[in-house]
Amino acid sequence: MEKVEISKSVTIIKTRAFYLCRYLTRLELPFVVKIIGEKSFGHCYNLKHLVIPLSVKSILPCAFYMCKKIETITIPKRFQSQIKEIFNNIDINNVEITYIQKCKRK
Repeated sequence: MEKVEISKSVTIIKTRAFYLCRYLTRLELPFVVKIIGEKSFGHCYNLKHLVIPLSVKSILPCAFYMCKKIETITIPKRFQSQIKEIFNNIDINNVEITYIQKCKRK
């Protein structure tokens, strides 16, 4: 399984939901997801590309623990100060990170 299609009715990714999903390479969460649990995607060794939408309000520590092949992350700016806890045990300095934020209306 290289890509996971998460139902648009899922608002919480529970703890260890995709733990040890070794063949997952790309993950784009639907806009309805609000919470990503601890080690939800832990040990997804081959995960390379990740998109976390603005709808996510909480990401528990180590949600992406040991995803050592990660190359690109798109994540809401509000998680910038937590990036090392969320992506624990990853050399985050070698990852291209794009921080997104809600556009201000005029």
